[in-house]
Amino acid sequence: MKSSGGLPALLALLALCALMPAASRTEKVGFCPKQSTVMDCDNVIVKCETDDNCPGYEKCCEQNCKKDCMTPYRLVEEWPKVPCSHG
Repeated sequence: MKSSGGLPALLALLALCALMPAASRTEKVGFCPKQSTVMDCDNVIVKCETDDNCPGYEKCCEQNCKKDCMTPYRLVEEWPKVPCSHG
């Protein structure tokens, strides 16, 4: 059975996606919490690079010498619609 050559094309597509700049990736809704204090950091602990690295609704936020996944602040219009049930 002869290969159609789809594997090289797939590998090229995956390589291209890996090279995409962070700004072109999906940014989740909401805003990172405001930093409680502004610190001069020599070493920043990086646990995420973009929102894509965070589970669920969490965003990748900078906070006091670390970059980590955090629960964002959101506008009321951005919250998912959940039907009210009066029981």
